[in-house]
Amino acid sequence: MKGPSILSCRHALPDQIRTNDDPVFQGIDALDSAEELRLFHGMRERRVLEEDQNITDLMVAASRNALEAARIDAEEIRRVYGYASLSEYRAPNSLYEVHARLGLRRDCAVLPLHSEFDGVILALMLARDAWLGADRGPFLVTVGSTWSRGVDYSKPHSLAVGDGAAALVVGPGDHMLVRDVAVAVDGSRYGHIRVAERSAGVDPDGRTLFFRPTFEITKAGRADFTDFGAGELPVLVHRLLRGNDVSPEDVTFIGHQASQHLIDAWSEQIKPGRYLHTFPSLGNMTSASAAVTLALHGDEVDTPYLVLGGVGPGANASAVLIEC
Repeated sequence: MKGPSILSCRHALPDQIRTNDDPVFQGIDALDSAEELRLFHGMRERRVLEEDQNITDLMVAASRNALEAARIDAEEIRRVYGYASLSEYRAPNSLYEVHARLGLRRDCAVLPLHSEFDGVILALMLARDAWLGADRGPFLVTVGSTWSRGVDYSKPHSLAVGDGAAALVVGPGDHMLVRDVAVAVDGSRYGHIRVAERSAGVDPDGRTLFFRPTFEITKAGRADFTDFGAGELPVLVHRLLRGNDVSPEDVTFIGHQASQHLIDAWSEQIKPGRYLHTFPSLGNMTSASAAVTLALHGDEVDTPYLVLGGVGPGANASAVLIEC
């Protein structure tokens, strides 16, 4: 019986590689940031956009490749879910430009999902809900991250950040079925990890030149990273698996990849049959990480089930169970 399925998944990455010894990281104060440095390790390199590149270019490329792989025409797409982070404008999101450049229909709804790190999972949840409501799609999910332009390079978390984009086509199928989704939210942690406006400089008279969105982790946010970040998702995944009578050893897990610290914690607590990630070579592509990894290594999934998992700064966690 056909159900809501991932028909294809493709990615697009910048050509420029930034290694750990890049001069941009020389401003990190190891003594002042020792606590945070312990959280962010394990990456060797990451991809970053050139100055004249736009994240929309990558999202469009990934989307076109995903549509071609699924043998779906752009005019067939009924909804496009996703997010460009950081977008060219605060609003509207660059997802609308993706809609235009792909030539999607005027009645194809654009649904930006501003949840940052787990947007793909929430998009699959909404696509599944639409299916249960009798809308069979097909749907396009596309996410892009250009956080290399939105971090403070004096902070250790900047070491992890890379750019990238991915796209999935969801429609009727009998493989890669979206079976179930679980979420957890702790709004009391709101603002501990955030993207806020930061001054980019002052003029000779001391007036601020302009502000730009910049990722920040507060002291409380560092505690959330090891508490909620490392601990909440495994609990959620096990709840999802128990509810569907699935054993962890029958699952390949792909998750948000902020640091090796989280990867190790999730591997130990979830104990999946297989754990796939691209962190050493691609770093933390925020909302795009899990989908890029799936696009690159989907053919290595040799278990009956796949789980995509993520956490976000809400604080929020989510996981989707996919029957392969």
